[in-house]
Amino acid sequence: TGLDSAPSALRFASEWLRRDGLSGNLLLSDSRSPFPIANESFDVLLSTQVIHHALLETVLFTIDEITRVVCPGGFILISVPVFKENDESEEEWEEIERHTFVPLSGVEKGLPHHLFTLDEFGACFPAFEILSLGEDGKGHIALTGCKK
Repeated sequence: TGLDSAPSALRFASEWLRRDGLSGNLLLSDSRSPFPIANESFDVLLSTQVIHHALLETVLFTIDEITRVVCPGGFILISVPVFKENDESEEEWEEIERHTFVPLSGVEKGLPHHLFTLDEFGACFPAFEILSLGEDGKGHIALTGCKK
């Protein structure tokens, strides 16, 4: 099952599945809204560089939705950008709430990005046993967990 808010991404995924002789359930939906998925539907959930695109309250809602759709004993692998003090990025950003920034130019202009510290991100998943949590050295945090 794949969920994306971009029809073009779903077309790409559909073509990829078809090309490889696979099938899948592809859903057009925004991860910042309730997932159109039943409780405890997934044994594994993967989210890379997606859930941080909102204000913190909305990111926490998305994490609640992830928790809802993963089965007990199921696994998650989630990555988000890491917050670093005095980050000297080449892009201009405006901080709109603590650790939430909006780029003032570029393809993601106006799209909020909540940046996490390691401790903050790990604390967002109390329903999971954290199996690994760390930085990749390229500005990302990766978390793997097993639902209790």
